[in-house]
Amino acid sequence: MRRELMRRFKLYGQRFRGAAPVLVCRFAAIVGCAAYMLIPADAGGVSAITLRCKFKAGETYTYQTSGQISIPMPNMGGAKNAQVKHAGTANNALNIPVNSTQKIVVVKLESNGNARLEITSTAQAGMPTGQPSGAPSISTQNVTATPLGVLMGAKSSGTSGGADELNDMSGVAALGSITAYLPAKPVSPGDTWSQKVNVPKMPEMATVSCVFEKLTQVGRYKTAHLKIKIVIPVNSKVDMAAATQGKAKGNSKISGSVTMHFDDDFAIQEGRLIKSIGTGSANLTVNQSGLSAPGAVGAPRAASASIKITMTSTLVQ
Repeated sequence: MRRELMRRFKLYGQRFRGAAPVLVCRFAAIVGCAAYMLIPADAGGVSAITLRCKFKAGETYTYQTSGQISIPMPNMGGAKNAQVKHAGTANNALNIPVNSTQKIVVVKLESNGNARLEITSTAQAGMPTGQPSGAPSISTQNVTATPLGVLMGAKSSGTSGGADELNDMSGVAALGSITAYLPAKPVSPGDTWSQKVNVPKMPEMATVSCVFEKLTQVGRYKTAHLKIKIVIPVNSKVDMAAATQGKAKGNSKISGSVTMHFDDDFAIQEGRLIKSIGTGSANLTVNQSGLSAPGAVGAPRAASASIKITMTSTLVQ
């Protein structure tokens, strides 16, 4: 009996060893199929995309920009000699509409991939809401653009003549709405990147933070929808003699920052920004010293304001 049991045990062992590889293969196949069936159809996501601005020598394209700059006015509409309200509210703000076009000409392509651009801005004279507009103003900037969307041009010395400071800030908002700051590496939806960049006409470096939110379709363009935040420090001086045509003397130091948030649709194949919607603010403090003018107080004075900025730019041709 004992010998018979040993014989059968040995026989069963031989059969099991022969069947084991088959069982293992069948089990692996079942597990693999089950895993494949359980994977969502979109689990692979979108392949990483390389985003680059593309330029061709001699080409031109134009953006239409509209928006508003809202400037709080001290005691606007208040009684004479009433307490000054520097912060400003919706009821005592000067609203200046922005309506301009930016015509861009690709003058030259450089060997390193950058492009020399000539940007001609035609702006309707910014007058408070409800007042007739004056003659349009035309200005031209020559900048160098990188394939990553960074614009490099003449920088401010940090000394301004009054209204130039506001013009520079509105110009920065307009430039920010016709370029997108792109990543150095391929990205997929959800990816983020940040960098320090030069900004034309501003003495300080800007900090840019970006998110590739999703793929979208804008008209005939397949686009990457980007959320971009730009923070630019402001540190400059205003020569009161230049600002008032000699009617006052002294200096005003302006400090603070400009913060803009843009929702950009960037055409992937064409390598060009199609539409940009920007909102932001310039939080500034003005310190005045050495004032000499009729009725002016010689002691240093300070005031602060938060200027609201909205911009929408669309590629029109």
